[in-house]
Parts: sequence; C-alpha cells; structure tokens
Amino acid sequence: TAFLEKGAQDAFLAVGIEFIGRNYAMGGMDSAPHLAICNEAVYGTDADVISWDFGMTDGGAHWKTRLYASRTGVHTNRPAHVTVNVGGRNFKSRVGSLAMAEADGVPSLYLKPQIQEKVNGGIPDSFGMGQADLDKLGPFAQYYKCKTQIEKEEPCGSKKYNEDICPSRKFKASWHPGWREHATTGNILALFMVETMIEALKDLVETHGSVEPKELYNKLKAEEDSEYSKYVASEVPDDYPDFVSEELFKEGLKTNVFFRNKAICKTTLLPAQSRYLGLLTESEMKGEINGYDVGFDKDEAMKVPPIDSKDKGSLTLVYEKNARQQCDVDLNIDYKDYFFASDRYGWASIKFPNDAEMEAYAPSGFNPDGVIMICLLKCDWGKCPPGDASIDSFKEGKWRMELNGNPVIDMVKVDQCSVLKTEDGFKNKPGKDGRYELRVQIDKQEDSLVNFVRITSIAVL
Repeated sequence: TAFLEKGAQDAFLAVGIEFIGRNYAMGGMDSAPHLAICNEAVYGTDADVISWDFGMTDGGAHWKTRLYASRTGVHTNRPAHVTVNVGGRNFKSRVGSLAMAEADGVPSLYLKPQIQEKVNGGIPDSFGMGQADLDKLGPFAQYYKCKTQIEKEEPCGSKKYNEDICPSRKFKASWHPGWREHATTGNILALFMVETMIEALKDLVETHGSVEPKELYNKLKAEEDSEYSKYVASEVPDDYPDFVSEELFKEGLKTNVFFRNKAICKTTLLPAQSRYLGLLTESEMKGEINGYDVGFDKDEAMKVPPIDSKDKGSLTLVYEKNARQQCDVDLNIDYKDYFFASDRYGWASIKFPNDAEMEAYAPSGFNPDGVIMICLLKCDWGKCPPGDASIDSFKEGKWRMELNGNPVIDMVKVDQCSVLKTEDGFKNKPGKDGRYELRVQIDKQEDSLVNFVRITSIAVL
C-alpha cells in the first residue's frame, strides 16, 4: 500500500485529487464475515477503493470473497472492490465469486496473475551475479529473483526483509512476501490507478466536454444513487449452506441479511478508522497510528475491574503490552485488542451504537432488523489460554449474556463469529433510546485462576 500511494499520489495531485493509501492489513484475519461486515468501521466511511488480499486465510471458502465484495457494495461511499493475489488453485472459483458480485452491481476488479508473472519474468535473476552486475540492477531488482524463485533461494531468501531497523523484529515469516514483492505489486497497482484516471479524464473531455461540470456531477450522482438503492434492495440467493446454518434459515434469517443489510459495527481491532477517530470509545484521544485511545493493559484488567467509576462494570477495552513491538519506528500496527470482562467483574455491559458511531455511520437514521453478531478473539493458531470463554463454554453454561435485559439462549456460529439468539429469536428490538445493551457475566471455574471473555467486534444488522 505504501508503494501504491507513493507511485500514484503525484499524478492524482496534478489534477487536484489527494491520493491516500491506508495499509490496514491484519495478520491471520479472514476477509469475512468479520471484516466484511465491519468494513466502514475498519476502512473508514470515505474509502473509494477497498482491496482483498486474503488468499492464504480464506483458502477455499469462496463465499468469503463474495461476501467481502458484496459488503463493499453496501458501503456508504460506494467504493470499488479490487482483488490482489487471486492466483493459485482457487483462482477460477474466486474470480467466479467476483463475477457474481459484479453482476449484482459492485465494481469488481482483480490483478491478473499473468501480469505479476510477466513482471517477475522480466526481472534478471540475481543468482551467481557479481556485485558489479548487482549494483546495476538497482535496489528493487537486486535479490528479487534467484534460481527463478521470488525471494526464496539464496542469496535472495536472506535479503527479502530490511535488516537496517530492528532486525530481530517479529513476523519475518518465510511465507510472508518481502519488501521487494510488495513494491512490485504496489507499483503495478499504481500504474493501473493512474491509467484508469487518465482514461476517465479523456472520457470526460471527449464525451461530456460540452456539459457544465455541476450539471454532469448531478447527473452522474443521481445515476449512482439509483444504482445503489437498487443494489441494497436486491435479493441474494440462499446458496451458501456452509455460511448460514439451517437453524438461521428456519428463523427467517437468510443470506440477504448479511449480504445487504446496513450494519453498524463496534470493533476493537487495529488498524481501524473507528479507533483512530475516537468513535469506539467517544474519546478525545485521536490519531492515525499513534495518539488514539488504547484502553487498559491486559495485566491490569485481569487483576480487578478498572478503578475509574465510569468504566467499572463495563466491558473494558483492553490491549496486550507484549504485542506492541519496541522499536524506533512503527513496525506493525495491526493488533487484536478486545472488549474484556472476567469472573471478577460481575455483570459487565456495553451499549451500542454510541452517539459518535450513529453520527458517523447512520446520520440519517438507522432501522436494523436487530440481528446482533459478535466475534470472539481469534486465538493465534487456535491456541487459546486457559479460562478464555468460547461458544462451547457458553453452551455449557459457564458464562451468560443478556441483550436489552433478555437472556441470550444461544450463539449460532457464522464462521468465526456468532449470531445471538434470545427468546425473541434472532431479531431483537432496540431500547427506547434506539440502542442495544449487551451484558456479560463469567463464572469462576476451579481449573483456572481467572476466567474471562474477549470480544473483538459487535455488529448490529
């Protein structure tokens, strides 16, 4: 993303457009349902393009590709959807999902693997080259390809990461692309963006040159508004049985709720615009990358409820200090923070959406079906610590929830998240103030020092 921004911003600035690239990748995250439904909270309500690069984590779950693209179509700013690194054995199925989303009305594009392969094929092989020849290649091509392999064979493999700053940093995994491969993809995307802009400008001049700019804008805006309304009102076939269970179908909660409903999402994940803008906690602490409200350290939250009376009895925003790497520069900005409550909290609650979220995501009003989806923290490699609440432990009665005072009687999985069911079913009415209140209580278990729950997102659709 950094190379895309650097490569495209001057050309866009020349025509008066500020080009901003937000690197909001999250390690180990699937594209859906979590990020797909929370796209406005994560990527911002002003996003013009939202990209998909989840091939490793989504695997063969192609409904995630389509849901991610489809939710892009529901986004308030009507962004385009761009898929990168779509190649491999799942290529045809992924492109097929994109084609279905585009047929529905979402502008969907993907970076053809052949383009990347052609660029890679044109870069000289560094294996066996002397230093004088390597110097002629320049930093982007040096050590990019060795024995026809990209950033793998030596000496390329040991050169894929920048070792000048904090060389012992985390996440320098063999399966992650190095900075040169990121540069290649970013520059290809930058060239595409600039070429697309030039084509659009030519079309404006050649096709609409005689029309007053304001008149043309109003005409195109009206067309877009009409298409958006039709898209949001359109029906999605219930052809994803692995995504929406039979139990949800029987309750009338079908695929369309997740693919088309307006959603307001309260997410603790980073990076996210809702965190940076202070919307999550209605905080005056704001800042991109730094300066935002980080909440409480996990070790302190584990001991007792926060001392501050306004937080006591509340689901607490928590971060883990050891996840933040210490370096002179920001090495990574994606952190799995969460809302936290332990068996020492009693009933802990949170109300949503708050005033700031309503103003940001539904300034004209919000009339949801009342479907509440929560996502528990996804443990790294599936290894959760002792005492961590799960769907199974909920069903065993080891912790409980209430929604607006009504007991939650079931959590029905929707992949990595869950839909809450009360005695009223899956569709719950908000309180008189138009808000929902989720209350959580954790029981003390003999086999653990502290029992706790960690919730990363709460969405209402």
